[in-house]
Order: sequence, then structure tokens, then C-alpha cells
Amino acid sequence: MPQGPPHECSKPGCRALVPAGQGGRCPGHRAVPFAGAVRTADRARPGNGAPQGQQFYRNERWRKARETHLGHYPDCARCGAPATSVDHIVPHDGSPEQFWNTANWQSLCADCHNSKSAQWAVQKREARKAGDTAKFAVPVTVVCGPPGSGKTSYVEERRKWGDLTVDLDAIYQAITGLPMYETPLALLPFVTAARDALVDRLSRPAPEVKRAWVIQGGARQEDRERYQTRGASVVVLAVPEDECLRRISKDVRRSGGPDAGVGKVARWQPLVERWWREYSTKDGYT
Repeated sequence: MPQGPPHECSKPGCRALVPAGQGGRCPGHRAVPFAGAVRTADRARPGNGAPQGQQFYRNERWRKARETHLGHYPDCARCGAPATSVDHIVPHDGSPEQFWNTANWQSLCADCHNSKSAQWAVQKREARKAGDTAKFAVPVTVVCGPPGSGKTSYVEERRKWGDLTVDLDAIYQAITGLPMYETPLALLPFVTAARDALVDRLSRPAPEVKRAWVIQGGARQEDRERYQTRGASVVVLAVPEDECLRRISKDVRRSGGPDAGVGKVARWQPLVERWWREYSTKDGYT
């Protein structure tokens, strides 16, 4: 089937003809990135700082799309050097539509890509810092404690009609439709994004909300202080480990069912122990 007429090589000064469908440059000027030059934007990055949606990088579709894009656009969009990465101009943040939107792609060399990534990381930190310090416009009470300490019960006994409750476990249940405390790790970015959006919204006037309750672990002092600097009051339910585990064993909402107390304790004990290890201020049992 006809491929169309050939075109001139995209390398400045080269007038060699390139057959249609074989990229932007002639074979003599076609960039072939070596494996070590493939930067972190083009492969999944585990550990701290790994981008949301990194699973998109782990399939054949991305490999082929990347090679095709670099074939058509082999020069760095910023400096003109041979490109080694296909960069998302606006970070996709786990969105499939944004990830596969070719209008959001650009070719970058290793240096330009690393520079852009560093600049974007600084911008995100500054934006997060600004959001974290905005004063709450409504009264906010943050209830902290280890699993099994009774945070949800504490709020249920005190909240009034029309109060807003922000609870990560409840958001998980609403998003997934799963039973309470069933929390697929793969969905955590979506759940935390929903929680953070609700918390950030509290810094804007909301006359219809009389009080907001935020339920979270809050073992580390800096986590609690982040809310306090925004005007929230903090309650810490520092319930002893053995009492937390006793309550968990009798909680029919937790995995294992009402007759599987030993199994539930085995699952939740490491989380209770970790909370106490991280707890840095002995505020006492409220």
C-alpha cells in the first residue's frame, strides 16, 4: 500500500530523503539512545517519589509508542540535542487519558529532562507547603490514634447533623464498594487525593459546615502540628497496644469475620506497634 512521498531529513543542513513512515531523520542522523541514557521518565521508578501511574511504563504499548515518538521527534525540544526521553509536558498524575495524550508528549535529552523534573518537584513542594499552611475557615478537630483506639466511635459520639467527617477508611469504602477496612493498596493514591481535596477545601469559607472532623493515625508530632498551625484542635487517643488489639479482635467490621479474632489480630498488630513506635509525644489517653 502506498506510504506517501519521501521527505527531507529533519537534521538541519541535511537534504537526504527519508522514505515515508521511517521517522524524521535519515539513517545517518537518526538518534539511537543507549540503554543507560534512558531516564526515569521512561521506566517505572519504585520507592519514594515514584510517579502515580507508573504501571503505564511497564508494557509493550508504551515501548512502541516511545520509539515511534523519538523516531519522529529525535531532537530535544529544549536544546536540540539528541533526545533520550519522551516527557509528559504536564504530569499525568496517574490519569490514563493524560498519559496517552500524544499532544502532551515532548522529546527531551537527559539533562533537560532531569532539569525539568527537578523544577517541577520544587513547584509541587511549594504548592503543597502553601496549601498546608492555609488557615481553616471552619472549626476542625483532628482525632488521632492507633488502629483500634476508637477514633471513629469518638467522632460518632460527638458530631452533629451537618458536620463534615473526613475518614480515609470511609473514603476507601465509598470509592471501592468493599467492606470497611478493606483497603487495596493500588487505590491509595486516589483515596488520599480525595481526602486531601476535602481537607484543603476547609480553608475556604463554608457557612453550611459547622464543624469538620478529620480521622487519621497522626502518630508523628509533625503530622499533628501541620493541622494545628492551620487552626485545628487535635485529640490523641493513645490507647495501649493490648487494649487496641482486644478491641480489634471483637470488631466484626474488620477482615476475618466475627469468629476469626486471632487472624485479625495478626493482621493489625504490626500497624498498632508501628503507631506506638512513631508516636513522639505522650499526650495521654483522651
